[in-house]
Amino acid sequence: MEPEYEQKGIFGLMGDVVGLTTPPAGAPINAERQASIRDSASSEYANRADFYDPGSATFGERLMYEYGYPGEYDPESSREIFDMALGGRQATVLPPGRPDLPQPQELRDARQHMLGTALAARGYGEGIAGFMGSVGEFLGGGTPADKMMDERNNAVGLDLFRQAGIEATPQQLTQMVDDVIFQQLDRIMARAPQERGGRRVNPGWQYNWRSPAGGPDIYFPRDARGQIATTQN
Repeated sequence: MEPEYEQKGIFGLMGDVVGLTTPPAGAPINAERQASIRDSASSEYANRADFYDPGSATFGERLMYEYGYPGEYDPESSREIFDMALGGRQATVLPPGRPDLPQPQELRDARQHMLGTALAARGYGEGIAGFMGSVGEFLGGGTPADKMMDERNNAVGLDLFRQAGIEATPQQLTQMVDDVIFQQLDRIMARAPQERGGRRVNPGWQYNWRSPAGGPDIYFPRDARGQIATTQN
């Protein structure tokens, strides 16, 4: 019988931060771990087995093949790739004719917050995960709208961890986070044509870039013209 998984709590977190002990798998205790969570969305992430079971599609691959976000042909591998890393080539691409959809960089950010919180809760407990998220939002700067987006996504990540349970693997949590984001994207994809256009055809055009109620927030804050207005990367 496998031993039950145990959370490390605050003292375990302190030991992991200073390098005296080994952090739980995937726990976002430093910038390098946080970058790995962010970059794992890309189709070409080197350590995909840390987040995905064998044969599972990554977040970026699903964006390409299920939602029509255009990838880029890679002559070395002779296939389409989707680079969602910070500054990646697919950071801002959109499916043809859908300017109302969230950009990949927005989806990547929402996923990073949700998955980071879920993995932190798995490693150290819900209270520590909430504390880490609050400190991160405080130290990270950003506008009040940025913080509202991040706090909403942190809360969704924590709720997914509660649903999954303490013995959920990082791969299972990743799958749950990806699925919830795609469920929200499905709701946006299903908008009627008159709900997708600009001010000439849609009187409520400024609501194009707002997430449906419930679930994650997958849009960065926008200004009155619909342009991204955020200090986040």
